Amino acid sequence: MYGLPADNAFEWDSFHQKILDKTYSTALVKELKRYKDDNFAGTARNILGAVVSNKFASEFSLCGSNGKKKAFKESGFYKEIFPATLKKLYPNFTDKSMKLATENWLRLAPQRSGGQNFKKYKKKSTPRAETDEIQQA
Repeated sequence: MYGLPADNAFEWDSFHQKILDKTYSTALVKELKRYKDDNFAGTARNILGAVVSNKFASEFSLCGSNGKKKAFKESGFYKEIFPATLKKLYPNFTDKSMKLATENWLRLAPQRSGGQNFKKYKKKSTPRAETDEIQQA
């Protein structure tokens, strides 16, 4: 969808250049409405995941943090597209609920698949499997 999810700063910046175009941003909001879930938090997570990869989201916090992480709330997506999409789906949503859902999603990004701290667990071989390999050789 529209070259998303953004996986690096270049893609993120290119995306923000595109959302300045009213036609593009309107089509994007319409597309993001398809990510509606059973509840507000689920919908917010789905939309955020469609726009930003876990790896790249690991570089953000909502407000930024002492030069270590970028401030997601300063992005055009968070200021314009995200609330416009949520407002179409949930007319009574609050900025506080959007903030909380975004903070939680960003906070957990490193732990999800593709995040910076995600560990792939390798299947440990059992002594029986090693014995079978030796016998076959």
